[in-house]
Amino acid sequence: MLAASLAAVMFAGSVYAARPGGPLYDTRLWAETLTLPSDPSARALAELDRLSERLREIGEASRSADAVGVMA
Repeated sequence: MLAASLAAVMFAGSVYAARPGGPLYDTRLWAETLTLPSDPSARALAELDRLSERLREIGEASRSADAVGVMA
């Protein structure tokens, strides 16, 4: 039981640490979508936070000349 819990936590951490263009990036975006609030106002604010994060990621990928990351 403890091993399964630890494995799940490690996988979740890997997903949330996934970089744009990486193998788990699409899974990370999917997981973020699942955790959005159902209340329309809260959801809109959460979507703005997600947009801000995507723009930050684009900037980082662009500065490091990571074309795949920018496109993702």
